[in-house]
Amino acid sequence: MSEANIGMIKTGLHHWWPKGLSGFWVGDDDCVTRITPQGTELRSPPAKFGGITNGHAIKLGGPWSYSFESKFDAVDSRLPYLTTELLAFEAKPSNDTESIKDRLEAHAVSEEFLREIGLTLASLIVRSPRHRNTIALTTEYYRSRMGFSEPEVSKNLINMNLAHKFDLIGPNFSGGKYIIAYSDECEFIFGDGFYTNMAHEHSIGHQKTVTPITPVMTVIYTKPTRYSTQPKLMTIRLTKQEVLSFNDLVQIYSKDQLFYRSQKPVLAESFVRQEFLEFRYHEVPWLEGFLADAHQFRG
Repeated sequence: MSEANIGMIKTGLHHWWPKGLSGFWVGDDDCVTRITPQGTELRSPPAKFGGITNGHAIKLGGPWSYSFESKFDAVDSRLPYLTTELLAFEAKPSNDTESIKDRLEAHAVSEEFLREIGLTLASLIVRSPRHRNTIALTTEYYRSRMGFSEPEVSKNLINMNLAHKFDLIGPNFSGGKYIIAYSDECEFIFGDGFYTNMAHEHSIGHQKTVTPITPVMTVIYTKPTRYSTQPKLMTIRLTKQEVLSFNDLVQIYSKDQLFYRSQKPVLAESFVRQEFLEFRYHEVPWLEGFLADAHQFRG
């Protein structure tokens, strides 16, 4: 539905985990497993997961209601093809005796291709339950400061704050570098949150996002304040321990839901707490070292 069709909003399930992406997480039974902090598991077709009823709709009554679901249509329609293209890049074999920079491989790609990756990451940030939670907490804080007797925010108010965030965050994914990280030894997990310090219109300092895209691939965006601009896209094949470290990040930045294909993760204390946690200033020592080493690579 177009945003122009104001006042004609029907109730619908809007996916924060797009179906074109969650489909890559199915096992032999065409299902994916969701696990809660209590350890409860549900295995189901992926389209059943990662959705919020009217998550991208603003229902104000009368002719003022509208939906911004169409903002994500272009990204979502390309997701299956973009993901397949990202999976096709070559990468050196994993080797835990070599440094990160010695294991990287450079690839020449178009600026349009890089832009497409960036918009995909931005759309996932904006739609994620973690981001919705941040908006809710921030809005409740200011409503309380303003003297509202009931500062708790409604879904409509959250959605009104979300409606234009994609347009504001998307441009931040420009000028940096992408690392496509693959795994042969164990699987990545996904969750209702993931590591990023780019969920604001004006990101400062070292901009970083780490997004699991499939059980065998995670996409990393990195843009320090000073760095060599080339190469703009690199690939690496991770060791098992590195994959587990990235999975720990997902558990820390998630709250209610983790997803896996066939390898059940050991639930970390951070996830069992059932809170959206984060590192102070989003500074993760091992990740900072990983990215610093990657930025020494000149292709």
